[in-house]
Amino acid sequence: MYSTDFSSTARHAEAQGLLHGIEIEGQKLVSGGDDTRTNLITKARFLIAALETPVETVTWIAWAEPTRQAALRIAIDQRLFEHLVKDHGNAKTKQQLALAIGADPKLMFEKIRTVAYSRACAETAGPVFQKLPRYLAETRWISPSDIAAGPFQYGQDTDSTVWQWRSERPQLEQAFNNHMAEYHQGRPSWMDENFYPVKARLLQGMKTGKDEVAIVDIGGNVGYGLHELKTKHPDLPGRFVLQDRPDVIEKVIDTGDSIESYAYDFFTKQPVKGARAYFMDSILHDWDDSDCRRILHQIAGVMGKGHSKLLINENIVSDRDADWKLTSLDRFMMALASSFERAKTEWIELLRSAGFRVVGIWTVDSAVESLIEAVLEGDDTTLDM
Repeated sequence: MYSTDFSSTARHAEAQGLLHGIEIEGQKLVSGGDDTRTNLITKARFLIAALETPVETVTWIAWAEPTRQAALRIAIDQRLFEHLVKDHGNAKTKQQLALAIGADPKLMFEKIRTVAYSRACAETAGPVFQKLPRYLAETRWISPSDIAAGPFQYGQDTDSTVWQWRSERPQLEQAFNNHMAEYHQGRPSWMDENFYPVKARLLQGMKTGKDEVAIVDIGGNVGYGLHELKTKHPDLPGRFVLQDRPDVIEKVIDTGDSIESYAYDFFTKQPVKGARAYFMDSILHDWDDSDCRRILHQIAGVMGKGHSKLLINENIVSDRDADWKLTSLDRFMMALASSFERAKTEWIELLRSAGFRVVGIWTVDSAVESLIEAVLEGDDTTLDM
């Protein structure tokens, strides 16, 4: 149930309960591990929501968020962060920074204060979010579903998709590749021992001929995921195949003989047949259901029943108390690609409609991606196999 009780008494009572929970979790912080830390962050966010009035919340959204993005863009253009880390990162006054950059000290102070309160900047999404309310009003509040004619095109005044637009801007494309390289650092990975049982689910029962393909990473960027898999599971035999757009594959370096790289459009016929696993990491959330089915049909057509598995590493949004990171990402995906993050039932139904059956879903943290294993409809693979 959702409450609309914004009275001081109700909010203060909720805040008291949250503070009690924070006190208990805080006592376990030293020895409680990362779960305790993330629980404290979640409770702290709920505490802010309980303490803020509706006016304060709207003011934060309307004033703080847009100005933080603008301040960060200016700071990046003026190479502020490079100046901050000079001299071993020693503290610097606003006057010193203003002199180094050639800026007005007063402007520098206001910018630093804003940047210091910010953690992220989305250059690509900035204009889109600024115009998103107007776009939705003009389209009569219908959820966008066309990746080539949605909020992104409206906000950036372009006919290109976000992927085409970004590929035409080398600096942004490189920034995205750098983001993908660092995205999983410090986060649980589906390849970890306590996440998805790679040996039991992939290695056991796998064909071992020299030409057998262990895994095809579809849309795998420049191969970070396959390198991680080979590092964490060196005993996994077979060929490792990386597929992505031609402009991405040409940037692949140092794959050695162990990873094969091919340019591939995942809306076309999949050239690799009968692989043990076809893997996609955060690909399908870029597309609406109809396009997802087009992608999935290409994979289904080459899978070996009783042998091949489809592995999907994606966010699964909770029906209640969804994590703010996922709800924020959901809005980003709507704005940039006219798509969305999916709930568990939505994933199961999407895969069913494309000829797949979900065998299992592995999750270690509601705020990070889950690993979905699916097989062709009619395949009798179970969790016991």
